[in-house]
Amino acid sequence: MSWPTADQIQRWRSLSWMVMAATPIIVLVVLWLVLFKFTGAATTAASVALLLLLAVMVIGVNWFFHHRIVPLIRMVESILGVVRRGREGDFTGRVQCDHCEGGLAEIAANLNRLMDHLRENLGKISDDVAKLIHYNVDDHTNQLSSVTEVVEALVEVSQFKQQIEEDLTKREVYQRISQVLETRFGLQRFSIYEVSASQNRMHPMVLDGAAAETGCRWCRHEVQYQAELCRAQRTGHMVDGVTAPAICNQFVNAQGERSDLRYMCIPVIHSGSVGNVVQLVVEHDHGIMFQLLRPFIEVYLRESASVIESKRLMEKLRESALRDALTGLHNRRFLEEFAPTAVAASERKGQTLAVLMMDLDHFKMVNDTYGHQAGDTVLKSLSQTLQTQVRAADLVVRYGGEEFLVVLQCETPGQGAKIAEKVRAAVEDLTIPISGGVLKKTISIGWAEFPNDAPDFWEAVQCADAALYRAKESGRNRVVHCSQGEEGEESEAAPASGAKPAVSAKESGGGSYCATGSNDDAETVKTKVEALSKASTH
Repeated sequence: MSWPTADQIQRWRSLSWMVMAATPIIVLVVLWLVLFKFTGAATTAASVALLLLLAVMVIGVNWFFHHRIVPLIRMVESILGVVRRGREGDFTGRVQCDHCEGGLAEIAANLNRLMDHLRENLGKISDDVAKLIHYNVDDHTNQLSSVTEVVEALVEVSQFKQQIEEDLTKREVYQRISQVLETRFGLQRFSIYEVSASQNRMHPMVLDGAAAETGCRWCRHEVQYQAELCRAQRTGHMVDGVTAPAICNQFVNAQGERSDLRYMCIPVIHSGSVGNVVQLVVEHDHGIMFQLLRPFIEVYLRESASVIESKRLMEKLRESALRDALTGLHNRRFLEEFAPTAVAASERKGQTLAVLMMDLDHFKMVNDTYGHQAGDTVLKSLSQTLQTQVRAADLVVRYGGEEFLVVLQCETPGQGAKIAEKVRAAVEDLTIPISGGVLKKTISIGWAEFPNDAPDFWEAVQCADAALYRAKESGRNRVVHCSQGEEGEESEAAPASGAKPAVSAKESGGGSYCATGSNDDAETVKTKVEALSKASTH
């Protein structure tokens, strides 16, 4: 059963008045026909009785209409008005039923209580929404529709957060944010930056929906290396370039023919500091619309902040677990994870992997003679030298203590020998500044090729380690291939170029010390050199 419309109620009211007016006339005609036409009676008493009867009927009909029909019609009209206003989000309407009794009065009272309940609870929901997303529902808008839309948006945000929590890396989270900006809010131009406060850097992660492979697109490139140039990062406040286009001088219109582009830069807070900056670039005509959408965009960004921060910390922990804290090189655990990928890549490309196992000659006496701080300096200098002698695609690993391992991607067999000799010579020529002077060291290298020397990568590592052992046994400061026997074809290393050290490599066991204006006198230097020589004999 559907509610009657206003036109139907108006027709009912008109019909009721017509019935009320026509009823006495119809009754009079009927009585006249009965009394005069058929019976022929024409007495005064009969006429008086007829008039009295007619008056009673008119009064009865009028009383019934005003006390029964009219209140019902008025209440239906009032209910329709209240329901219409409720559908528009206005719950202040009330059913007017002054003369209603019984069931009508109860209906009116219940509907009025329902309107009070809706108005009170929707008001509370609006206040809670305003606190949650900093978005005030306008009193002049449809309150019910606005609150419904906001609640639906919060449900979508909750689902979004569950999705990004299940993502593996932070880059996946950035891509999901990008998809939301594109599909949910219709944005085509935007940038997502990751802030590294300790390095004063801003790293572009997403540019216009794609993973950032180049520098900035909508900001000057200097922002990447000087994060304080970004106004949103520096202040932690949203930068509104829609209403004030000149507020930030770092914005760059990458499409010079589009002078109507504006921007909004939203900082995302991670544990009290700016962790991300999201830059929205929009047409000037759409700027007002995106200012209204900004609270909803910020909800997504706030919900993703804790997830991104967590994944960043996890990546740092993982990176620290896979890197040597002293030298910054990858460690043995990383090699274990990297090996399957390297093997698969070499097999796919038809290349070989050269494994260089190397060890500093007589490193222990550096710690014993000059202290562990000098030993750390030596290891750091060696790691830097190794990285400069190989390509970026090659892997340098601190295998343990003073042992280092290099994995080379070789296009031709035997290429590892050339690189190994290059590394050996570079280390021999290296001068390492320490407290009071400089130190020179040498290195022994054993190498093997996968799959030419061993069918398994880890067997190649063992072969290179065995070759290293033979290199150290045969005099150190040399390169030995795993196929060379203990007695033989290994080549003696060429002497280091440049000035002759104060103590030869052979005398000092592969290391020498030269004073450089330190407070140590000649006797002290002599004592240290004697200690080096003595240690090399053990």
